[in-house]
Amino acid sequence: MMIAKILIMACLVLALSGTGQAEVVGRFTQAEGQVELLKGGKPPAQPVKPDDGVEPGDAVHTKDLSRAQVKLLDDSILTIAPNSRIIIEEYLYEAAKNQRRASIQVLQGLVQAVVTRLFPVKEPDFLVKTPDAIMGVRGTEWYVLKGADADFTDAFAKTGKISIQTAGEALGGLSPGPSSPWAGTANLGAGLSHVGKIAFAGPEPARMAQRGMVLLGPMQTSRTKKNQFPTPPMNYTSAEGRLLQRSMHVGLPPRLAPSTNPRNLLQQIKPFIERQESIKPTGKADKATELAKNIKDALAKGEDLSAVMKNLIDGGEKVAEIMAAASAAGIKDKGEIANAAMAAGANLAEVRAALATMGYVGAQAYTYTPPAPPPMPGTQGPSFSAGGGGGGRVSSPSQ
Repeated sequence: MMIAKILIMACLVLALSGTGQAEVVGRFTQAEGQVELLKGGKPPAQPVKPDDGVEPGDAVHTKDLSRAQVKLLDDSILTIAPNSRIIIEEYLYEAAKNQRRASIQVLQGLVQAVVTRLFPVKEPDFLVKTPDAIMGVRGTEWYVLKGADADFTDAFAKTGKISIQTAGEALGGLSPGPSSPWAGTANLGAGLSHVGKIAFAGPEPARMAQRGMVLLGPMQTSRTKKNQFPTPPMNYTSAEGRLLQRSMHVGLPPRLAPSTNPRNLLQQIKPFIERQESIKPTGKADKATELAKNIKDALAKGEDLSAVMKNLIDGGEKVAEIMAAASAAGIKDKGEIANAAMAAGANLAEVRAALATMGYVGAQAYTYTPPAPPPMPGTQGPSFSAGGGGGGRVSSPSQ
């Protein structure tokens, strides 16, 4: 009888311990430099390798000139810039039930995310929190910027919509929860019980204004301070968006200079970005090899060269490096590479400079003529003059 009781107790312990285990909700697809993972948000920190899993409660810390990328089960992607700290606070994804509940904390740094829109929900099912703001997103590509010493959070929507409200109690926002894995940093571990406070349901402007919230559309930004209403939406430019992409590679300054709004901040940090790019340890050979491999792999899967280049340009890579990598990937015709870069939206001056570096004869005379669209039945297609960017590939100019 005693042995039977011991066996029963052992089975119960095993069963209970099995149900208490967290589930892997995403995996690292990229880990450059020193990236640390705190399981359950608790030390000791362990180095991250590609394909390592993340679970609810895990914290991620990127060091100087180090980046990480996490792909979640719903195919949403989080890219974490250098010197950033985030927590996967809560994540639930049940495709069969059309359910997703996600909550990510950005405690410090810069994060870019592409959140897939999966289900027709009235309220956002993906929350992003900082010590200053709570943001609801769905079907959105966005950036959230939180300086280590800053008393504000800047949000940038690239596509889709973001709803924002303060994290302070005074205006009806969330209050800070228990202490974070990092001393002195608030952990907004309030869960998703407050998701109803952030809604996209209409009439949006009137309802959101009444609750001290703002709604960002594509290429709009706003700043939020704790216990203060977010600033009205402000449009930002593609050039400023490229500054964000460049900052994803080098991070933010340790201390942010005073700024009046998110656009002004980007101009303030531009010199820092340029300095960091100039002193960045040159693993140029490694980076060039990796770019060439990525391009070669994509082409082997049947992807179009101009589409591959556009993705890399949008990801912050330099046109000259992309073109050189395309050549290293086995594309011998430099004119074809130049045409694909132009079709991807590159600047003509950049392409000419890259061609000169690659030894293209007559690089400064290079021009690009976008292909004419197919003519409508019974009509003759319009003609285009040479020189601009555009879509499609044309035959290469002679060298």
